[in-house]
Order: sequence, then C-alpha cells, then structure tokens
Amino acid sequence: KSEKPSKMNSNNSTMAASAASGDSQASGCTLKDKRAQMADKVPVDANGNKLKPCCACPDTRKLRDQCIMAKGEDQCTDLIEAHKLCLRNLGFNI
Repeated sequence: KSEKPSKMNSNNSTMAASAASGDSQASGCTLKDKRAQMADKVPVDANGNKLKPCCACPDTRKLRDQCIMAKGEDQCTDLIEAHKLCLRNLGFNI
C-alpha cells in the first residue's frame, strides 16, 4: 500500500522536472508548432483564398440540405457522406 503513493510522487516529480526544463510534451512538439502545421494545411480555392467548410462543395451541400429538409437526416445518410467525402478530398479534417 505504501508503494503506490511513492510511485505517484516519483511520477509527479518527473513531470515537474520536465515542465521546469521547458519540455512541454514528450515529443518535443509545442502547441505553437501544431498550430503552424495546421495553418499550412488549410484548403485554398483556385485563386489561393482560404476555403471555409460552409462554402466548399456547394453542389453536394445543396443536395444534402434539400434532402434533409424534405425527408429528414435519417433518410439522407448517403448524401451526407458524399458531402463529407467532398470536404475531405479538399483537405478538410471532417
């Protein structure tokens, strides 16, 4: 029983030492690095403007929305998945 708390304390001290040395993560990748990587992967249109998911794939979005309004979401799973696939093909993480 006394071993468990001491193990926890040694883990906590290791984490504290890691934080004090500036190591925020074991991989060495900071949040700032991850944001920069994600910013590089933002899909762009033919003119180089950043795309937004709401404006991308207008054809599949329109069909999906019309189906959902007329039949309900449960009846439109194929169109919903087609729209998601279109967004993924453009580089969105959907």
